[in-house]
Amino acid sequence: MQAQITQQKWDPFVFQRLNETIREGAAPADASAAERNYVVFDFDNTTILHDIEDHLMMYMLDNLAYKMTPEEFYQVLTNGPMNFHQPIFPNSPNMATFIDLADDIVTQYQVLYTDYIDVAKDERIPLDQVKEFTQYTEFAAKLRLYYQLAGHEFSRTPGENSPIYWFKGYTTDELSALSHKVFQDAIAKPLTLRRLFSSPHIKSKVGKVESTVEQGIRVADEILQLWDVLRANNIEIYVVSASPIDLVRTIASNAPFNVPTENIFGMCYDVDANGVIDSRLEAGTFITKGLGKVEVIKHFLETRHGSEPLMTFGDSMGDYPMMTQLPFVKLSVLFNRYSADNTQQLVLKAINSYRQDNAKIVLQGRDENKGTMRPSMSTIPLGHLEPVLQAEEVYL
Repeated sequence: MQAQITQQKWDPFVFQRLNETIREGAAPADASAAERNYVVFDFDNTTILHDIEDHLMMYMLDNLAYKMTPEEFYQVLTNGPMNFHQPIFPNSPNMATFIDLADDIVTQYQVLYTDYIDVAKDERIPLDQVKEFTQYTEFAAKLRLYYQLAGHEFSRTPGENSPIYWFKGYTTDELSALSHKVFQDAIAKPLTLRRLFSSPHIKSKVGKVESTVEQGIRVADEILQLWDVLRANNIEIYVVSASPIDLVRTIASNAPFNVPTENIFGMCYDVDANGVIDSRLEAGTFITKGLGKVEVIKHFLETRHGSEPLMTFGDSMGDYPMMTQLPFVKLSVLFNRYSADNTQQLVLKAINSYRQDNAKIVLQGRDENKGTMRPSMSTIPLGHLEPVLQAEEVYL
C-alpha cells in the first residue's frame, strides 16, 4: 500500500491535496533521478517555526561570540548595497541614520571587545557580569535593531558586502560547530517575543530604542512525517533557504531532517584558502531569496530532474516567486504568517479555491504560541489568543 500522511493537525483540505499530489507524483524505487519528482521547501518559518538566522544572530549576541575587531565590525556594518545615510525611523522626528546606528553599536563594542572578547578565556570575567554592563545593554538592543532594519533595506548582491554577516572571521568548520549549538539552544528556548531595550544612561546618536525577536524554534511532527512519506514515495526533497549556506546545511543535513547536503541551497559568501569566512556574498552565486529561488530551481533542479517541482512550500515574499512563476508546479503550500504584502494574493487564492478539485494553492495555519500546526487555514500569532486568516485581521 502506498505511504500517505495522516491528518494530525493539517488543515483538512491541505491534508487532502498533499496526499493526492503525493499519489500523483510517486515513483518506483528503481526510478532514476530524472524520472523522480521533487519538492522544494523553504527552511525558516516553513520547515521550522521561526528563523534560524535570527537565532544565530542572537546566540552570537548572547555569548559575545564575535571574531571581528571593532574596526572590522564597523566596516561590515557600513558597507554594502544600501543607503546607509537614510533615516532608520522614516516619518519620525528622529533623523538618525544607519551610520549613526553603526557608530552607537561600535562605540559599545569597543568596550566589550577590550574588556571581554579580546581577553584570554582563562582571564575573562564571567559573561553574566559583562551582560550587566550598560554598554552591553546598549550594544545588544541596537545591534538587534540594526539587523531587523538593514535585513529589509539592503539589496543582497553577489560580490557585495552583507552588512549583517557578523560571523566574518569564523572558519566554515567553526560556523558549522556553532550552528549545532544554535539549533539545540533554539529548540530548548521558550516560544516568546523577546524584547531588548537600550540603556537610558548612555548618551548616543540614535537615542533610546527597543528591538524584538521571535524566540524559540520548533519542528512540527507533521513536517517530519510528510518528509518520511515523500521519501517512501521516492520523491526528492530540496531545501532552498535565504539563510547562510553553512548554517542551513549543518542543520538540515542532520537529524531530524537528514536532507543530503547536495540538496540544500543557501546564501554563499567568500571563503579564503584557509576556510575563513568573509562578509562578502560570493560573486557568481545565486541569491537564494525571491526570484533567486526560481533561478536556483531552474539552474540546478530542473537540470537534474528535467521538470519543475511537484510541490513548493513557503511562507513569505522570499518564496512568492517560486509559488507563482513556475506554472507546472502541481501544489504550493503557504504557511499563514498573516503578512501585509503580496502573499495576501496567495491567501485569497487559497480561500477562493478551498475544496476545489486540483487546487494549486493551499493555506496552512499554525499556533505560534505552542509551536504546532492547526487544523485550519488560520494562524494564532505569537502572543495572541485569537486566530487570524488574513493580514487585516491582525491587531498588534
